[in-house]
Amino acid sequence: MRCLNREDLHVGMIVGQAVHNDRGQVLIGAGEPIEEKHIRALKIWGISAVNVGEGGDPHQSTDPKETSVSTDRQQIRNCAARMFRLDSKNPIHPAMKQVIVSCILQMERHGVPQTKRFTLPKDPNGNGDAPSTKIQMDPSKLTVSRLISRIKDIVSLPDIYQKLMEVIDDPLSAAADVAEVISCDAGLSARLLRIVNSSFYSFPSKIDTISRGVTILGTKELCDLALATSVMNLFDDSLNCLVDMNQFWNHSIGCGVFARKLALFRHEPNAERFFVMGILHDIGRLILLSYVPEIIRGVIVRAARTRNPLNVIEKQTLGFTHADVGAALLKAWKLPDSHQEAVGLHHHPSRARRFKQETATIHVADIMATAMSMGSSGNVLVPNLIPEVWDRLEMSPSVLTRLAEEAESEVNHLVQIFR
Repeated sequence: MRCLNREDLHVGMIVGQAVHNDRGQVLIGAGEPIEEKHIRALKIWGISAVNVGEGGDPHQSTDPKETSVSTDRQQIRNCAARMFRLDSKNPIHPAMKQVIVSCILQMERHGVPQTKRFTLPKDPNGNGDAPSTKIQMDPSKLTVSRLISRIKDIVSLPDIYQKLMEVIDDPLSAAADVAEVISCDAGLSARLLRIVNSSFYSFPSKIDTISRGVTILGTKELCDLALATSVMNLFDDSLNCLVDMNQFWNHSIGCGVFARKLALFRHEPNAERFFVMGILHDIGRLILLSYVPEIIRGVIVRAARTRNPLNVIEKQTLGFTHADVGAALLKAWKLPDSHQEAVGLHHHPSRARRFKQETATIHVADIMATAMSMGSSGNVLVPNLIPEVWDRLEMSPSVLTRLAEEAESEVNHLVQIFR
């Protein structure tokens, strides 16, 4: 056992002796792996050193569930046949095998029938009402640039986020100014406070004001959370006749949570930006559902019946995909280039040139959220993992099972908050 200063601790190290605060409450139990939230808690409580066990390399798994990769081979294959489209000629990648194992463990915990994961959309010209589209697009002339040029003023970046960015970009502004802007929106303030007091952060003491939230999280981090929560109000319930909006946002939240957890594990700066990328990764699909509903309904049905990825059928039908639309929308909103590339290439992360880690993270997070049945944005199959992209993250595949268990409770809490 070694005693390490707080500054020398890393996510993944194993605590050798339980850590208590001055009230006697356990902050980290003996034998638990250290997480980013634990390091934050140590700072808040002024704890400067922790006893850790030997072999606390964050890239080496000390999780006893690592042995779960030996789960019955036939069980893995049966699950893969239903939910995963894998190349039978090649062995399953260790990380993808761990995704499958996480999926099986989730089904064992909840007994969720996989046949209920997705429902085909209704016909907007039949029993359901078509979305109240604000523009009419000629499908034969539909391109990404024409679509975005027509809708960028209709689907605009939330005003609250624009105000926040103006304050942050002002060199004379302070954290109190950020808190004041957020506090002017009672609904947003309430949601943010519920988020920072949920298992998403697991702070040891309650944060009861926005100003304290800004102080603890940081201005940019809280602004990213504000963007993630506000963007969900841009699309109304009229799309429910085509896609279950609750399921769509549940999937987006799941992807965001997984992206943030992967980023925290890898010590990425401002992990909240990864949460935003996850929330926004499929936003292009909502644009397409809003403005060319009949075409996209046909795409979803065809993808389900042929067991093909949605983005593949989109490309065949339209010449572009929802990811292309999402990236173009984020560019029109002047969001960071990293967000644009991660959203635009989350199905083809090998093509990323500038933001390879961000794109790889959203790629893996999307796979995990789908495998764990965290909502659905229309896909009936779990996307395939690209091996070389996984290698960029430099993580042990066994980490995924632990992250999956942790993510479930966080996603459930956030879903309730956003509802």
